[in-house]
Amino acid sequence: MMPKKMKWNDPQAIEETIEEVRSKVKILTGGGRRYIKTLKQVAVDFENGDGARFMTGNEIEEMKNHLIFEHEPKFLFRNERRVSLPEIRLRFKNKIDSPELMQRTLDQFIRYCIGKSGGDLDKSKMSFGFFHQGFHAEKGFWINERTYQTFNGQVLFEELERITQSKEEIDIDDSFMITMHYFDEQLKIPTNVIGMGKCLPKAIALAMIQISLKQEKDEEQRKIFQLEWDRMVQKKYNGTNEKRQIEAANKILEKANLNTMKHSFDFDDLDKIAFAFPDYKFEVYNRPSYEKIYHLIKEWNTDAEKIVTIAFKKEDDLGHYDYLRPSLLYMKTIFCHKCKKKTASTGHQQVCDAICDKCGFYECDRTQIETVYCGLCNTNFPNEDCFNGHLELAYNSRKTMCEKRYTCEVCNFRVFKDKMAQGEVHECSKKVRCRQCKQLFDKTQEHDCCFAIPRAKYKEKTLANKIICYDVESIVTNSPNGPDPSKPPPIHKVNLICYKICCNQCIEDGESCECVSGNFSYTEYQDPLLAFVEFLLYNSNLDGAHVLAHNGGRYDHNFVLSLMMSSFGIIPEYVSNGTSLIMANITNLRRRNDEYNCLKFLDSLRFIPMPLSKMPKTFGITEMKKGYYPYYFNHPENYGKIFIGLPARHFYDPEHMKADALAEFSKWYDEHELDIFNADQELLAYCQSDVEILTAAISEYIKICKKLFKGWNPILSSCTIAGFVKHILKFEHFEYGDLGIIPENGFPERNNSVLALKMLMWIEKQEGIVIQHKLRGPEKMIRMEDEDCFFVDGYDGKTNTVYEINGCFYHGCPKCFNPILPHPNDPTVENKSVYDATKRRETKIKENGYNVIVWWEHEIKEMLRVNLEMRMFFEKCRHTTHLIPREGMYGGRTQTFQMFVDCNDDEECLYFCSILPPPDIKIPVLPYKIPGFLTFPSCRSCVEKNNNRACTHEKISDRYLTGIWTHVELNIAIERGYRLLKYHEIWWWPDNKWVEPGYFSNYLKPMIRLKHESSGWPKENMTDDEKKVYIDKIEQRDGVRLNSENVRKADNMREMAKLFLNTCWGKFAENPIKHESKLFNTIDHLSQSDYMGNPAYEVTGIKDWDEGIFTTSYARVRLLQAMEAVGAENLIYADTDSVIYKKKVNNPSPVGALIGDGLGKLKSEIPNGYQMKKCVSMGSKVYSYRLVNMETSEEKIVTKFKGVVLNASSGRVINMTTMESSVNETFFRTYKKVF
Repeated sequence: MMPKKMKWNDPQAIEETIEEVRSKVKILTGGGRRYIKTLKQVAVDFENGDGARFMTGNEIEEMKNHLIFEHEPKFLFRNERRVSLPEIRLRFKNKIDSPELMQRTLDQFIRYCIGKSGGDLDKSKMSFGFFHQGFHAEKGFWINERTYQTFNGQVLFEELERITQSKEEIDIDDSFMITMHYFDEQLKIPTNVIGMGKCLPKAIALAMIQISLKQEKDEEQRKIFQLEWDRMVQKKYNGTNEKRQIEAANKILEKANLNTMKHSFDFDDLDKIAFAFPDYKFEVYNRPSYEKIYHLIKEWNTDAEKIVTIAFKKEDDLGHYDYLRPSLLYMKTIFCHKCKKKTASTGHQQVCDAICDKCGFYECDRTQIETVYCGLCNTNFPNEDCFNGHLELAYNSRKTMCEKRYTCEVCNFRVFKDKMAQGEVHECSKKVRCRQCKQLFDKTQEHDCCFAIPRAKYKEKTLANKIICYDVESIVTNSPNGPDPSKPPPIHKVNLICYKICCNQCIEDGESCECVSGNFSYTEYQDPLLAFVEFLLYNSNLDGAHVLAHNGGRYDHNFVLSLMMSSFGIIPEYVSNGTSLIMANITNLRRRNDEYNCLKFLDSLRFIPMPLSKMPKTFGITEMKKGYYPYYFNHPENYGKIFIGLPARHFYDPEHMKADALAEFSKWYDEHELDIFNADQELLAYCQSDVEILTAAISEYIKICKKLFKGWNPILSSCTIAGFVKHILKFEHFEYGDLGIIPENGFPERNNSVLALKMLMWIEKQEGIVIQHKLRGPEKMIRMEDEDCFFVDGYDGKTNTVYEINGCFYHGCPKCFNPILPHPNDPTVENKSVYDATKRRETKIKENGYNVIVWWEHEIKEMLRVNLEMRMFFEKCRHTTHLIPREGMYGGRTQTFQMFVDCNDDEECLYFCSILPPPDIKIPVLPYKIPGFLTFPSCRSCVEKNNNRACTHEKISDRYLTGIWTHVELNIAIERGYRLLKYHEIWWWPDNKWVEPGYFSNYLKPMIRLKHESSGWPKENMTDDEKKVYIDKIEQRDGVRLNSENVRKADNMREMAKLFLNTCWGKFAENPIKHESKLFNTIDHLSQSDYMGNPAYEVTGIKDWDEGIFTTSYARVRLLQAMEAVGAENLIYADTDSVIYKKKVNNPSPVGALIGDGLGKLKSEIPNGYQMKKCVSMGSKVYSYRLVNMETSEEKIVTKFKGVVLNASSGRVINMTTMESSVNETFFRTYKKVF
């Protein structure tokens, strides 16, 4: 064993000086690592308050008589503004029939918890989570950011009552879990100026130092300014901060000829200071204590470039000045000193109101009459300076304004020349640019939004990035002899990381380059994970690299990213699916002073969905093979040891191997059982082998993709294989106009809430009128005299009356939302501005001769509270939306028809409408969604109420279905007895829109051809005539012509073709509405509070659909054809693209016409010579069947169980015998009486 290399931080290195150690720390970490307090460390000073603080003794006694706690509620300190109550289980002692008593008990519990948290009934805000076993997906529900005044026991009870009515399986008397978070309302604003005296010149001094620090380019001088700043404000110089600030302030006062002995200063003094410093622009802002946003109140030296920003605020009725950083990071906005507006941090200069739109410069006098003309761009200018400026490069521009724009002679619109050069045609009526497709449109007309073609420059950006593949090995056992059940399981600790770097040169050409491989092992590093993270962050060759690990989203990446967050304070931007990471971005934008690399973490399993062990065969890497390593032998007590013979079998964890893998392992182990085993070398070789396999497979995968898809690299283009397919279609197959962008809520894109539409229908009912609204033709568009136009919620042409239903959130209602806070949909404007714009719109409509009736959301809710008739109308009103295409996505059909079948010897195993199914249909046709399930019912009420008995509903109103279906399924349903009651909406495309473009066929045909060619000939030694017949058959069936010279068996190419065929359509049907996960530092209370308090987010715990809809619809129709051909009495199980059924042995297959080896054809999964003798089906994707060879009597049992990996261990619990026993016990005994 090699001697252990001494690290700088080893205990033996004590003879080194502190300065030497610090210098080595800086070299290793780049100064980037910082100490982050753990939750335990920041929570030590917190004590729970008195739970009885807001309760009487009788109330406490009553609460404990009715409510059982799992344990006494104990709150944990999270940060300066938040304490949390971890999940606690509660249960009512006895069944409570009195709603008033239950409300009172819940209210007592809430007040008890507020007291324990040390909160306040009036000011403290709480977020409350409620979880119950009856909820789908265990998501529960959340009530966020409420004070006790708006969230008490009555509110909680009403929410629970609402849920129990819609989910009858929930019993409120069952035990339930709750969790709470309490937020302190008081916002602590940090200050830079220390002490009250001379605060104005102190603030100016601090601002000037910051300006010098930012503008100084000499590194040594920057260090001097940084040290000067630190000594003035940082706590570690606490004793001299104020003294240094006073010294700097006096220098400013002396230059302005002001009295240095004076302590209070005002705007008159600032006039003199501004006169003394003409190179500085001075701006003073004010922010009342109840606001978050600063407002400019006065400025001096407006033409100066250096900007001093000062905050003026009142504290204890005294004025106080402080230095104000102009950026508003917590709002993701900045303040523009030119136009005096808060704005997005990027691209604002192009649209800043202070910039002259003709010359592109800020300093332009636009008040003069336009008399100077330029013939090159057809533009008039107000003066010679503006004219000359438009011929110069403004700021960082690459072109002059004369080269970029010209003025239309007809409409005077400023047109971009670059857009015209790219083929865009200027039309005078089209002056508004769509944010989605980037095309100009006429705002008075409906806009057909289409997919925007990406820029060709995008491909060039993917050529320089490097890819690093790595693998992590960790200690997973608590004992050197394997897992010890008597000890607690260990926290996985990384002790080895191997990596390999590759680039375009070594992937494509196989040439040697600067790319390297290596490892971080326990033999050389005390903390291999820390060493690897520092290597990723501070190795300059890895900036912009893509970091891959196989199944890294569930394992390897978690170690790396966790350490980056806990030890380096780096918060990644990430996308996940549940707990599985899809992609994480590390950028250095959050901490500009630290120079660490930008990295993107990806999971190679998202591109190549197969285990590492299959990659060598799939990609033809014959010289490589994944070996075996005893995971449970990776323990510190085995380091450096050499053994004669392999470790015992149980160290290899054979219990979790599948049957085939277990047999292969047993054979290998028997052959090598007496081999020499070097623990260190074997672990290193195993980890290096995994990295070599992954790197070789990724390289081969990239080469195949580049060959198939015109040079595109999948790893650098997307984060999943489905995303890469969409990327290829986007760049190589679509043209503008091919792909329309369908609004998430259907057409028209302008959205009305369900509440608004119900209110309009209620007005119609009450007043006996007909209102034009979204569900009755298009919304009314009202044209103003100034050529402006508005779409209104409702319009009555007979009385010339406009009806507007204003949502309080979207329109900034001052009664429901703080007027001076930023609006969640646009942080650059306040709620008051949105409300004022709403009122101006209302006034403008009135001034143009219309009667206007406005209802606010909170007014409607109050009416619903007191008006029973209105409330019943709203509850029963079902038609409240347009056709929403997302509702037409039903997915595949999975259904059990017979739970237990023992075969005899002679047997083998887009319209939006309301429609009425026939009551006696044996195989229902149309899918129907209920929460958490996809069903195929013949009665709506039965499936919604989970009725397991015979249907007794006779009324049409109880049985009919309302939904969105394609014409394919709808026509078949009508043929089988379904009765169409009412059309609500129809979307229709002409045939040529589906057939002519061909962009899907242009992508699919090469993949289908590649799949057939790489599958080889169907049999050996085929004659030329037989080959020609085969090729003609493929062409007739699939529309592709094979090249006989290319037909040869190639597993890797066939596997790739299958992957790209199967992932083509799904991306078009992807649901864009997903949960957003947000990471915060535990002690970052400001960010957490702002996020949790933002009404734009609904906290749930602290595109084009038409192609996808028709794909799944046709799949269900093909499955229906197979199911009907088999007959309901013979059906056993159906699942998306497969069906299990029974038939007489000698009878022909009823689905013979649907069987074949082409795309979309059925294929028999029963091997030749075998028959299915028994089948047990317990539900969706849970079944088992036994096959028997009719000649040898050999038996095979196939078992499927969704969500469980069936290996040697789980196979003992989940098998045909246990499933059959469960069916007998659970179903036949429990429900026998029902039937």
